[in-house]
Amino acid sequence: MKSYFDDEIVNDILKAVDLAKNIVIITHSNPDGDAIGSVTAFEGYLSSKGKESIIVVPNQYPDYLSFLDKGKKIHIDEENPGKTKLYMDRADLIVALDFNQLKRVDDLEMHVRDSKAVKILIDHHPGPESEAFNFVVSTTEVSSTCELLYWLIKKNGSRVKIGNALYRGQISLCGDDD
Repeated sequence: MKSYFDDEIVNDILKAVDLAKNIVIITHSNPDGDAIGSVTAFEGYLSSKGKESIIVVPNQYPDYLSFLDKGKKIHIDEENPGKTKLYMDRADLIVALDFNQLKRVDDLEMHVRDSKAVKILIDHHPGPESEAFNFVVSTTEVSSTCELLYWLIKKNGSRVKIGNALYRGQISLCGDDD
C-alpha cells in the first residue's frame, strides 16, 4: 500500500485537530465533486471524533451535489459574508481542501491570510502555496483530494461512514471540470 502521509505529518494534523475548538473547512470557488466530497467527508470524519466544524465555500455548488449536504451544513460565503467573517475570526483551525493557491477561494483569501488559526492544506494540484499554511500535504500522484483523505483516515486507523462523499470526489474525474 502506498502511503502519501508520513507518521509525523499525520501526528501533526491529528494534534491540531485535537487541540482545536473552532474548526472551519474550506474549498475553492465553483466547487466540483472533489471539493464538496472532500469537505463533507472531512466534516464527517471530524464529527466521528467528537469535533464540530463548519464548512464554508465561496459560492454555490451544483445542485447534483446537494445529496452530500443532507443537513444543509455548508455555508455559502457570497450569500452571507458577515457570517463567514464571524466563523473565520473565531477559527483556531482552518482546513483547506482541494485547492493549491489561496486566490482560488475568492473573498475567503484575505480571511485565511489574516487568521491566526493553525492552517492545514490537503490537495492534489501542482504548486501548492505552502508558505500560507502550517501543514501541507500535497501530491499529484493521486486522482483527487478525496483519495488523499481516504489514505489519511486509513493511516489513522479510523473507520467512519463517509464513503459516499469520498467516492463522489474520486469519480469527479468523469464529468466535473477540476
